[in-house]
Amino acid sequence: MERPDDFFGELGSRVEKRVAELIPIFAGDAPTNEPARCRDLRLRKAKKQSEEVAYQELIFSQSVVPASELVEA
Repeated sequence: MERPDDFFGELGSRVEKRVAELIPIFAGDAPTNEPARCRDLRLRKAKKQSEEVAYQELIFSQSVVPASELVEA
């Protein structure tokens, strides 16, 4: 892999951006008079769900090794 620092830096930026896009979707609207601890829990859960989705979409669904470098057994 050429320039792994660039590759992983760019991948990290894409994941971070996708997580930021998904958090509001998973968090939803704040209920009226929501206690602070419930809001914190809701937002932490939304962040965790967002990370899981972003990792699945951007990392686990792709091969890091180019197809030309894969060796068939």
